[in-house]
Amino acid sequence: AREAEEARGREGKLEARLKDVEASEAELQTRLKEQEAEAAAAVLEGERKAREAEAARQAREGRDDTVEAWQQKHRLAVVEHGQCIEELSDLKNRHAALEEEVAGVRQRAAQASEE
Repeated sequence: AREAEEARGREGKLEARLKDVEASEAELQTRLKEQEAEAAAAVLEGERKAREAEAARQAREGRDDTVEAWQQKHRLAVVEHGQCIEELSDLKNRHAALEEEVAGVRQRAAQASEE
């Protein structure tokens, strides 16, 4: 009888210990699920930040491309302007030479008509 009572006592202690372990397991399962949710949220946040960083990089590259395009257009406009200045200078020189020639022709025509 004493052994049976001791066995029941040990069984009761083991059942109590089993309940404690089961409660600990449930608590650990809950904490694990919370940590998994936090990890998933962190992954999503990391992916969002990576997308934002990529979008910022692309925008920055787009601005760089735009700046480069405008610089190229400006350089081209400066070169074309220089060419126009040279052409205008050549035309002015040709115009001055033609005016001298016309003046000479007029003078000779006037002298010819006087004779």
